[in-house]
Amino acid sequence: MGLTYPYVKETMPHSFSQGLSFQLGVDQMPAMITKLREEERIDLVVVVCHMGLPLDVKLASLINGIDVILSGHSHDRITKPILENGCIIIQSGASSSFLGRLDLTVEGVISQTLNIN
Repeated sequence: MGLTYPYVKETMPHSFSQGLSFQLGVDQMPAMITKLREEERIDLVVVVCHMGLPLDVKLASLINGIDVILSGHSHDRITKPILENGCIIIQSGASSSFLGRLDLTVEGVISQTLNIN
């Protein structure tokens, strides 16, 4: 899944958002995650997020079932993953200043085993 900064209409030129609507994803994501896990039999939910670290951490605190958030927008340099509500959140700075890397070992059912190497 992917999310972007929800305030594009307020902070960017009209041409960037013409005809589009933006939401935080809090109302939409639980149903999407349920569908992915139950109907599609997905074991690992990764959200590629460009909302900024504070909003990404808040999202993880509000939504159950997100395993990983690859965070962007706020240019934070996180040296160790943030763990929030069972979700791993990482962000690697800005402008190619760092290359982010997250190694996951997944065994069996993801909700039972998730190791960070």
